[in-house]
Amino acid sequence: MTKRQDYGVTYVRYTIPSSLTAGSKRIVGVIAKNTGEKTWFREDKSGHQVFMVVYLDNQVATYGFLGRPHVASSEKNVFFIKLKAPLKPGRYRRK
Repeated sequence: MTKRQDYGVTYVRYTIPSSLTAGSKRIVGVIAKNTGEKTWFREDKSGHQVFMVVYLDNQVATYGFLGRPHVASSEKNVFFIKLKAPLKPGRYRRK
């Protein structure tokens, strides 16, 4: 039997649009399941945090924090993230 990693995630569903008008803003949601052994914390006593990062062309575009104080192993969390499209029109790779 393979031991699970301390930290792991499965993305269950997300509402990040495939295209946005240049400079527009949108609130997007990502449902993520904690597939690791350890609990995720919005902020623990040592200052560590679990948060979601959205990249556009390998640059950090935005991030979102846990919606509650902690998420135990096998639980799900919804990250709500404020996303702003780049001002320059074009194609961008998201991650």
